[in-house]
Amino acid sequence: MLTFQNISHEYPSGAETITALDGINLRVNRGEFLTILGPSGSGKSTLIHIAGGFIRPSRGEVRLHDVPVEKPGRDRAMVFQDANLFPWMSVRENLRLVLENEPVSEERKQEKIVEVLDLVGLKDFDSSLPHQLSGGMKQKVSIARALLMDSPLLLMDEPFSNLDERTRDRLNRDLLEIWKLRGQTILFVTHSIEEALRLGTRTLLLSKRPGKIVQGWDTRDLGEDISAPPFLEIYREIHSTMELCCPPSYKFEMR
Repeated sequence: MLTFQNISHEYPSGAETITALDGINLRVNRGEFLTILGPSGSGKSTLIHIAGGFIRPSRGEVRLHDVPVEKPGRDRAMVFQDANLFPWMSVRENLRLVLENEPVSEERKQEKIVEVLDLVGLKDFDSSLPHQLSGGMKQKVSIARALLMDSPLLLMDEPFSNLDERTRDRLNRDLLEIWKLRGQTILFVTHSIEEALRLGTRTLLLSKRPGKIVQGWDTRDLGEDISAPPFLEIYREIHSTMELCCPPSYKFEMR
């Protein structure tokens, strides 16, 4: 569905350049939930922004359904670390903006908004302003906004990293249910090993800068019991791989 072909990217830094990614080759399969781990500065956010068309790679090409990705489009919905809601607009009004140019009736637009709000558990907060919502609720609105686009591919750049542990765990469960229900392909960046394994059907590890794919793990059958032997086995394997590939300053969330 989505392919990264020899992707490298460099950022200017004064008279020099910093190589964020180097030679990434990757295929994201239809319907999978792919999670990407990497130390700070490994280029994982750069990679997902390239997939979204927000950054043009220095070298290589990204293709979606065999069509080159050159700019943002409605075939890829993005959820960022911050909800980025218009503070003077209600939840419903923020969501309504996504449907502004949709060739459907106003009645159908409102029906779609109610459907996604119900899906993320915010049906009773449609008239609320952003400042009246918790951090987790704001991110739910951000997810609802992405779902309204009906995109086959959902890109998520550490969407729960700013939330407390309990809220993030709850949103992880909600996101899994939404993925199972809608069947979208999801590319999800995180700095938490546990989160990557709980959510992903496959997990990839990026090296420290310049980011390269170190290893991948099939995580389809782990379940959510983090104390179960299969879960712990892969958890420990990823942790030990990090110590080999990313010393001495990698920063991963360990729980």
